[in-house]
Amino acid sequence: MTSELRNILDLIQAADYVPAVGHELMTIAADLAQLVGWMHFDAHRYGAAERYLLLSERIARGAGESGRAANAIGMLAYISAFAGHGRAAVHIAEAAERSCPADPVLRARITGRTATAAAAAGDLAAFREASDKARELLASASHGTLTYLYYLEPAQLIAEAGQALVVLGEQATVYRKRLLGEAIELLAPISQAGARPDYPRSALLHGVFLTKAYLLSGELEAAVGAARAALTRLSEVQSIRGITYLRRLRPAFARRGRSLVVSEFLPEFDKALMQQ
Repeated sequence: MTSELRNILDLIQAADYVPAVGHELMTIAADLAQLVGWMHFDAHRYGAAERYLLLSERIARGAGESGRAANAIGMLAYISAFAGHGRAAVHIAEAAERSCPADPVLRARITGRTATAAAAAGDLAAFREASDKARELLASASHGTLTYLYYLEPAQLIAEAGQALVVLGEQATVYRKRLLGEAIELLAPISQAGARPDYPRSALLHGVFLTKAYLLSGELEAAVGAARAALTRLSEVQSIRGITYLRRLRPAFARRGRSLVVSEFLPEFDKALMQQ
C-alpha cells in the first residue's frame, strides 16, 4: 500500500496531465495516505499513523477536497483519544468540526469522533451530546453519497458509543455501574460470534471492549463468554491493535483467577494468544 502511494505521488510530481486527471490523482493519493495511516494505527504505530493522516489532510486540502481533509483530521482525533491524549483529541476534533462541510453523513462521522474524544477526556456530558447528535445526523442522511465513508452505518456509531462508555466507566468514581451497563447493552449484540461478518476486525475490537466492561462490572462468566467469542475472530483478521487489546485483558483475568470459570478459561486464553 505504501509503494502504491509513492507511485501516485511520483505521478503527481512528474507526469503531464490535464487538471481533471490531476484532481483525480490527488484524490487517490489522499485516500491512500489515509488508508496507510489507518493501517499504522491498527499496527499500534501511532506516530507513523499521524504522519500519514497529516499527509492525507494536506493533499486533500490541496485538491479542494475539504470533506476528505476534515475526515483525516477526525481520524487524528480518534487516534489521539486512543493514545491516551483526551484533551488533545478534543481540540483536534473541534478543528475537524470547524472545517467540516455541511454533508450530514460527514458531519455524523466528525461528530462521532468528537464523542470519542470527549470520552477519552472524561467529559460525560460532552460525550452524550456528541454521540446523540452523530446518530441523529446519520439517521437523517441519504446514505452512499461519500465513497470514503462507505463503512459508516448506525451499528458503527453504536459500537463507538459503547467503547466510549467503557472508557468513561473505567475512569468514573460515580455512575460506573450505569455507564458499564449501557456499554454492555450497546456492545453485546454486535460482538456475538457471527455478528457483523463483513467487518470481523471491528467485531473483534467490540468484543474486547465488551469483555472489559463485563470484567469491570464483576460479571466474570459473561466476561469469559465475550472473550471466547472475540478469540474466534483471530482466525479471520490480522490486527495488532486487536491482539494487543486482548493481551491487556490477561492481567485483569489473572487478578480474578480464584474464580473457577476464570481459572478454567486462562489456559485457553493463553493458548489462543500464543498462536498469534
